[in-house]
Amino acid sequence: VIQENRITEGEKLRTRAVMLCKDAEFQQYIADSHYFCKSTEEDAADYIKVTCDIHSRREIAVNPTAQEKFLGILEKFVAWKLERRYADNLSKI
Repeated sequence: VIQENRITEGEKLRTRAVMLCKDAEFQQYIADSHYFCKSTEEDAADYIKVTCDIHSRREIAVNPTAQEKFLGILEKFVAWKLERRYADNLSKI
């Protein structure tokens, strides 16, 4: 019997949270947005844990409330990236 290896959506979000903390641009977003943070992977992980009200990013895999809060972090990060990318164009409007 071949057993399929199914990864849950929660597990995908948990993996994304871990990868995001390693992303230099996300680290910069955290540092720019929150004066108490530096541009480090550790600060990014702490920010996610505090914002999602969890003790470990592993909890994102099984906690729907944490998943929702993490998606909110992603949404704000994407908006920040777009604003930075197009800041020159926005200032001309």
